[in-house]
Amino acid sequence: MTSLMVKQQCPEIICITVSWLTCNIPDIAVNLDGYHLIRKDRSSGPGGGVDVYIPNNISCCELSVENVDDFEILWSIVRPKQLPRPLSCLIIAAVYCPSNCDASTMKKLSSFIVSSCDRLVRD
Repeated sequence: MTSLMVKQQCPEIICITVSWLTCNIPDIAVNLDGYHLIRKDRSSGPGGGVDVYIPNNISCCELSVENVDDFEILWSIVRPKQLPRPLSCLIIAAVYCPSNCDASTMKKLSSFIVSSCDRLVRD
């Protein structure tokens, strides 16, 4: 079903949350033709996990961002061939926030995303 939707819609970037992928599932089992997969499986318990699919013709890599609160965030940097002049790259964050998160956790997540973006822009 996903492959059919991708062929019909031709998205530039695909972010998946709650992928349910584990280290026992190889990339080949979830590859999409024409896309490079970057994934971050949940490290404990079932469910969760985030994935990003980026077209093969776009340069990309995963960014290492210290994540002390164990938020499920996958940071990627992409360098499309055409961007507006002041931009040299795009930073993509695929974020999964479970529906049972309380307001305090949401506030910590928001602060973490903002501080991480600030650090990435400085770097």
